[in-house]
Amino acid sequence: MDAVFYDRKNKLEVTSSELMEINFVEVGLFIDSEEFRTGEWQGPAKHPAYLKEKKLGTLGYKSKDCPKNCNWDMSMMESDLVFLRLDPSPK
Repeated sequence: MDAVFYDRKNKLEVTSSELMEINFVEVGLFIDSEEFRTGEWQGPAKHPAYLKEKKLGTLGYKSKDCPKNCNWDMSMMESDLVFLRLDPSPK
């Protein structure tokens, strides 16, 4: 049996067999300093900086337009899925 979900982020139906676990993150450089108004970084002693990861997706699947060389092109978080129904698996 396949569970069918509605993907609220991408507004598509997806089955459990299409889903794969991914780790889709965005990395950004952040500077916490009031003196950093000029936009010119003067080194870590004056302007401490750090990298921060933002998680964009934990699950992925292929859409109809996905290139053949890609494993997935649609990403989402688990909280974006809404359970719809159970369907018998295709034979």
